Amino acid sequence: GGILSEKLNRLGATVTGIDASESSIEIAKEHARKSRLEINYKCITTSELLQVEKNKVFNKFDLVIASEVIEHVNDRKLFLSDIANLCRSGGVVVFTTINKSFLGILFGKYFAENILKILPVGTHNVDKLISPETLTKEAEDYNIILDNFIGFVPTFNVDDIMNRNFGNFKLTPNLNVNYGAAGIKI
Repeated sequence: GGILSEKLNRLGATVTGIDASESSIEIAKEHARKSRLEINYKCITTSELLQVEKNKVFNKFDLVIASEVIEHVNDRKLFLSDIANLCRSGGVVVFTTINKSFLGILFGKYFAENILKILPVGTHNVDKLISPETLTKEAEDYNIILDNFIGFVPTFNVDDIMNRNFGNFKLTPNLNVNYGAAGIKI
């Protein structure tokens, strides 16, 4: 819905936000318009963006963020290749995702989808979740060196649970549920 794109734009970044979901892009465009933010939103995949823009986009971006995306792609190696091709050499790449750990599966999939029902059932496929170790190794194959990791845990109380309000997270060294990984494209 553009939450991260808007924050980056407010910090002064020129932002291109992409998503394969037309409804997500439309929501993001509408919110940016109401907020008077200039963000270039496109309903497109990473592969399509590279194909459409050819050499204009190849290695163009200083920062590429794939937030809560990699656990949904069908071909992770192609996706990592695309991310590497979109980021300039020396640029920063950031991923956020659910860890393929017992706690990641328990809380990130089953608890969120079946107990709290904050996500539709089936949103996450356990086979597509990825551990920090696997992400590090696979990203390295595409010259993305991930060397900075942080965990995220939701902050909520009983009232938040009753009202289904789970929008806040705090940082933690624990990577067992959700984590962020950052590094450089060489």
